[in-house]
Amino acid sequence: MKSYPNVLLPLAMSRGGSIDNDGNYLATTRGNGMFKLKPDGSFAKTDFFKNLHISDTVADKHGDIWVISHWSYFRLYKITKTDTITYQTDESCPFKGVADRFTDDIFQVAVDHEDRLWIAADNGLHCFDGKKWKTFNKDNSGLTTNRVYSVAFDKEGRLWTCCGKAITTFGEYGD
Repeated sequence: MKSYPNVLLPLAMSRGGSIDNDGNYLATTRGNGMFKLKPDGSFAKTDFFKNLHISDTVADKHGDIWVISHWSYFRLYKITKTDTITYQTDESCPFKGVADRFTDDIFQVAVDHEDRLWIAADNGLHCFDGKKWKTFNKDNSGLTTNRVYSVAFDKEGRLWTCCGKAITTFGEYGD
């Protein structure tokens, strides 16, 4: 395994990241945007996300990168080969409005086999199909709590989540 011990992100604490279409690692940060780390060890700051708190990123099956910024306001972006799309939040968005930076947290994101975005957060598990949001919580699903720490999909398309002391799987998860 090759490591890059001398690559320090200036004034930033990395939260995670994903691999883009060119094999670069997109490192997310708290309050300092996103950095692109190249396989040769060099890096560059992405100007589009300058000074944003990036919660997480995930690549879909087309290689497009979903980017979530959530500190004082929720922002959702999709980086394609040719463009960066900004999604506007509407009334169905579970993160609309001003976030309480001490209680509203996004822990992990994943994309299912239908390219729907799934967000594990302290206020439930949220699914975005590119147009509409659907929220799953302890009142309307098999989740044991509203605080969902992780979300992942296995090769059969089963959704896996972790809610504190409980791990839940939902089989093929549709509407």
